[in-house]
Amino acid sequence: MNITGQLYNNGNTSINAVMAQATFVNGQQLETVSAPLLSLRPDGTTHPLIDNPVKPGATRAFEMRIERVPEGWNRNLPAIRRTEVAANALSGSVPAGSTR
Repeated sequence: MNITGQLYNNGNTSINAVMAQATFVNGQQLETVSAPLLSLRPDGTTHPLIDNPVKPGATRAFEMRIERVPEGWNRNLPAIRRTEVAANALSGSVPAGSTR
């Protein structure tokens, strides 16, 4: 299963990686799956964000690949939340929210 969307960088450093979680439900939480967000090109191909980081103020199409969905899932869109963001500051790569 592939989930697509738009990633907007409202920070002041380039984003070079994002990990996200998809939570599948069916009246109750069935399973939460983690996966990286991949940059989605207009031709449908994907590549890691590190290959072309998302600059501040830019928007990028993304794809999140889920290899296996849980049994009993009701087919409603799972809840998606980002869990980790890696940003590229002038002095090197630092996790989002880090003070350096």
